[in-house]
Amino acid sequence: MINNNFLQEGISPSYFFQYVDTLTNLNLHSLVIYKDNKLLSKVHIAPYNEHEKQILFSVSKSFTAVAMMFALQDKLFTLDTTIYSLLKHKLKFEPTEDIKSITIHYLLSMTYGFIDKEIQDFYLKDDWINEAFSLKLQTKPGTSFFYNNRCPFLCSAIIQELTGKNLLTYLQEKLFSHLNITNISWEKNTQNYDKGSWGLSLTTEDLAKFGQFILNKGSWNNKQLLAPEYIEKLLTVYINTDNKAFPDSKLGYGYYFWKCQPEKAFRCAGLFGQYCIILPKENMVIAITSNAENEQKQAILSATWKFLAQIKKDNKSSTQDLSSLNNYLSKLHLPYLPNDNSIIPEIFQQEFKFSHNPLNLNSISFSQIAPDCIRINITLSTRKYNLLAKLNAWQKNNTNSENDNFDSCTTIFYENPYANYGWQNNKLNLKLVYNQGIFIDTLEFNYYNHQLYLHYNPTPSFIIRTKPHYLISNPIK
Repeated sequence: MINNNFLQEGISPSYFFQYVDTLTNLNLHSLVIYKDNKLLSKVHIAPYNEHEKQILFSVSKSFTAVAMMFALQDKLFTLDTTIYSLLKHKLKFEPTEDIKSITIHYLLSMTYGFIDKEIQDFYLKDDWINEAFSLKLQTKPGTSFFYNNRCPFLCSAIIQELTGKNLLTYLQEKLFSHLNITNISWEKNTQNYDKGSWGLSLTTEDLAKFGQFILNKGSWNNKQLLAPEYIEKLLTVYINTDNKAFPDSKLGYGYYFWKCQPEKAFRCAGLFGQYCIILPKENMVIAITSNAENEQKQAILSATWKFLAQIKKDNKSSTQDLSSLNNYLSKLHLPYLPNDNSIIPEIFQQEFKFSHNPLNLNSISFSQIAPDCIRINITLSTRKYNLLAKLNAWQKNNTNSENDNFDSCTTIFYENPYANYGWQNNKLNLKLVYNQGIFIDTLEFNYYNHQLYLHYNPTPSFIIRTKPHYLISNPIK
C-alpha cells in the first residue's frame, strides 16, 4: 500500500515498482518507508503481513545500544565505567586484569578483546556472564574489533542488574510506550535475561518508527526522549571495517549501527537481510525484512541506493499510477507449490512412524478434509503439531501460543505457520512459512513399498538451526 503522501513527495510509482520488483527477487518479506515524518508505503509479501511481528535477529543490537544510551542519560554509568564493577557480584571467580579493564565503550564498539575461532557457541553455556568473564583474551581490550553476540548480551545483563528491569521492560518505559509500540517481545536466556544480541520481534512498521526516532535525534511527537548527543554517540564511527567483503560493510561501525554509502546514512542490520536504514540527508527511513542470503544482502542495499538516486531525478507521478501500483502490491505473495493432482491415495488414513532423527519427528499422518485442503498430524518428541494446508493459498495455522523457552535460532518447527501444499510427479509437497521469522521449510513426501520417504529442505540455510535431511519411515506391516 502506498498513499497520497507518496504523490506529495513526488516519488515516481514506476521507480517504486522497479524497486519492489528487484527486492522481491531478493526474497523480500516486507518494506516500510517513512519520509519527512510521514508514512509513505507499506509492502508485505503474503503471507507476511502488517499485523504479525517478525524476528529481527541482530537488528536487536541497535535497540540494546539505545537502551544503553538511556542508561547513560540516567547517569547509571559512564562510557569509561568497567563492566567488572557492574557485574562482579554475579561472578564465581576472580577474572584477569585484562577482563577487569573492559569498559562500556569497549562493549558498545565490540572491542572486547576476544575473537571466536569457530562459530560462536557461548549461548549453549549455562551461565553467559561467567562465560564472558572467563575468556582468555587474544588482544588488549579496546584495540581490535570483532563482531559478536556477547557484548550486547552483557549490555542487557547490565541494564537488568542496575535497574531491576529486563531490557524489554526498560525500553518499554523509556521508548516503546511513547512510540505506541505494543506488539513486541524479546527472547530470554536460561538465566532470565533478554538476549540483547538477538531475539527481538516487532512489526516492520514499528521498526520504521524506531528508525524515525533515531532520524529525529531522539525526539518523538515534539518530546525529547533521548538527548541528541546520545544519538550522535550511536552514529559516530569508532571502528574501521574496510577489511569486510561488501561495500556497505567497509564503511565503519558505531555503537551497534553500521555506516552506509549514502551521505550520513546508517543502518541496523540483522541476519539474512533485516534492515532499518536511517537516511538523514533524504529525511527518510526504510525498514526491510527478508530472507536474503550472502550477496543478496548487499544487493538489497544497492537496489535501495539506486532507488534513492532515481527519485531525486524524477518527480512525476499521478493518481492513476498510484492506483495501478497499489493493485500490483495487493497481489504480491510467495509462490504457491505447483500441483498436477497426482494424488497418492496410500498416504492417507495411516500413521507413519520414524526412528530417532535430527528433526525429532516421531510420526506423521495425513487426511483429506476438502478437495483443496489436507490435515497433517505431526508428533514431535516434545509436542503434537497439527496443521491444515491448502492448494494455491496460504493457510494460517494456530498451533500454540508463544512460550518463554522459544529460541529463534535453534527451533525447527515454529508455532503458527502458514501452509501450502501441492501434488507433483506422484509426490506430496508441503511448504511451511513461519511468518514471525525468516525460515521457510519445504517437505517432499514420497510413498514406496509401504514406507514414507521424506526430504526436508529448510531455507535459508542456517546450520545452527538445522540442515536438509532425508528420512524414511519404519515399514508398515
